[in-house]
Amino acid sequence: MRLIQYIKEIIDERNQIAFNILNESQIPLDYRRRIKYDKIDGLIQNMKSRFFDINKEPNEVDNAIDRLIKFVANEIIPMEPEIDYGTYEDILNILQDFIYKKYKDELTTYYEKRKRDWEEESNDNYTYVFYKHTKPIGDLQNRGFSEHISSFSELLTKYGSWVEVDWDDVKNRLDKINEFPKDSGVFEISYPIRISNIGDKGNNWGYNFSIAKVKPEV
Repeated sequence: MRLIQYIKEIIDERNQIAFNILNESQIPLDYRRRIKYDKIDGLIQNMKSRFFDINKEPNEVDNAIDRLIKFVANEIIPMEPEIDYGTYEDILNILQDFIYKKYKDELTTYYEKRKRDWEEESNDNYTYVFYKHTKPIGDLQNRGFSEHISSFSELLTKYGSWVEVDWDDVKNRLDKINEFPKDSGVFEISYPIRISNIGDKGNNWGYNFSIAKVKPEV
């Protein structure tokens, strides 16, 4: 029963989004049917991590919200050759206003937390290695790549939209690591933790994903 109720709530919410947008009298009828309203929430949830830029202080919360909303609006009604540019810009403004009103509080809470986390981790000096791989790390037949990243916030901005995982849980697991048994010849590094396996929900890459924690240089 809980699952049925959950599904009903999702459907009701999406129908309400559709109703609000499709009944927006400022949008010409020919353009209303092009709007992919059912993609709004998924885009917000999947892409919000990408739009926090740690180099854009001190107004990054508002800036991140604006960038994300502009991206989502463009995604749900992409520009097409037969659409008049002036009309398209007007529609984008209407959609951005709608999305902002609906998601402002949720996104403000999310980005304020990202900002706090970034401020806290700027004092710990830990860095991380992000792995995309098909076989155990170190296997000569492994395909993929690894990248050394200067902070968890930067990692989340760059790769947080790649897979559907609980990033707070990932960070908690990394925070508990205090052993660094691997020596790369350049730095000491922990064993990687697997965050997503091939075939997991939200992972359509055909790759596994892992992260290792790097000990700060003394």
